[in-house]
Amino acid sequence: MTEADSVTDIEQLIRQADLAMYESKLQGGNSMAFFNPEHDRSKRKRHAKKRQLEQAVSENELELYFQPKMNLRSNEVIGAEALLRWNHPDKGVLTPEQFLFDIETPAQQCEIGDWVMTQAVHQVSEWMKCGMDIQLSINVSSYQLDDFNFTSRLRALLYQYKVPPSYVQIEILESSALELVERAQAVIERCQSFGVSVAIDDFGTGYSTLSYLRDLPADVLKVDKSFIIGLQKDSKNWGLLKAVMSLASTFDKTVVAEGLEDWDAKELLLEVGCEIAQGYAIARPMKIEQFNRWYRQEQVAV
Repeated sequence: MTEADSVTDIEQLIRQADLAMYESKLQGGNSMAFFNPEHDRSKRKRHAKKRQLEQAVSENELELYFQPKMNLRSNEVIGAEALLRWNHPDKGVLTPEQFLFDIETPAQQCEIGDWVMTQAVHQVSEWMKCGMDIQLSINVSSYQLDDFNFTSRLRALLYQYKVPPSYVQIEILESSALELVERAQAVIERCQSFGVSVAIDDFGTGYSTLSYLRDLPADVLKVDKSFIIGLQKDSKNWGLLKAVMSLASTFDKTVVAEGLEDWDAKELLLEVGCEIAQGYAIARPMKIEQFNRWYRQEQVAV
C-alpha cells in the first residue's frame, strides 16, 4: 500500500465515522450508529437524482402534457388533466413515477408541485385568450396538502393570470386523502370556498369507508383504471363500478372513469350512468401544440 493510499483510507474512515455520528444525532443522541456502505450508496444516489432534478428545473427540461376528458354521451371534450414530464437529456421522456419518488424533502416536492400549478394556470389563461373553454385538472401531492400556504398560492395564481376558479380542478390521490384526512378536508373546503372543484384520484385503491365519503367533501371521484380496464371480461369490475356509481349518487358526486383503453367499453359505462371518461381510447397525453390541434378537430367533429 502506498502512502497516498494510506492517506485516502484514513480520510475515508474519518468521513464514514462522521456520517455514523451524524446518524446517531438524527436518532436523538445518546445512541450508537454504524456506517452502512449500502445505505451510503443509496443516499448518494438519491442526492445525485435530487441535484439532477434541480438542474432540470433550471434548464427548462420539465414540461406539461395534457390528456383530455370526454363526455361519452355528447362526445364533447369537457376538460383535461395536466401531467408532468421530464425531458431527460439521456433517458428521454420520463413520467413522475420514474423520478418524483426519489425526492425525500417536502420542500423540493412542493417546489415541483408549485411549478406544475403555475404552468397549468398559465396554460388555462392562454386557452381562454384563444376561446378554448377547458377546465384543467392539477395533481396535488401529499406534501402540498400538508403545506398551509398551498391554497393561498393557488388563489394568488388564479388572480395573477385572471383565470376563473371554475376553470381549475385539483386532484388528490385517495391514499393521500386517507393519510391526511383532516388536512385534506380543510384544503378541499378552502378550495371550494373560492370556486375550485376537487377530485379524488385513483378512487377504489385505498381503504375508504362510507364515513370517509360522507366527511370528505370532494366533488368528483375518479375511478381507478384497474376497475375500467377489462370491464367487459370481468363481472367483478362491472359490479364494483355499479356500486361506486350508486355511492356517488348517494353522496352527490360526479364519477370519472380513468383508463378507458377499449372504446367498446363506452356503452357499458353509459349503461351504469358513467358519462365522463379519460384514457387512451380517447387520446394519449399530448404536448400542448398537439393537444390544441386535437381539441380543435374534436370541436369541429361535434
